[in-house]
Amino acid sequence: MVIDPSNPSLNRSANTASGGVKAKSGPSVESEAAARTPAKPSTGDNVSLSSQAQTLGRLEQAVKQSGDVDEAKVAAVRQAIAEGRYSIDSDKIAERMLAQDGLL
Repeated sequence: MVIDPSNPSLNRSANTASGGVKAKSGPSVESEAAARTPAKPSTGDNVSLSSQAQTLGRLEQAVKQSGDVDEAKVAAVRQAIAEGRYSIDSDKIAERMLAQDGLL
């Protein structure tokens, strides 16, 4: 349960018989209906992307448009994997990863 101090319904009149604040017995029908009704977006909303997001969008489009994939090589590697002939040199992979990060 979230208590919102700015909620006017929390500041109801005091119960004079008990000398305390009258407790709210449950949510009203109006507040339940408001909670179920999704907020309508305003028509004047604007969205702006950061320069980094714009750059990533341009890069994504460039990658999609590039035809630099060697389909014959991909097919050959797929076939080698399917036939169990494709070997992975984990030492070579580790060396390249370290070199890429400037750690080698």
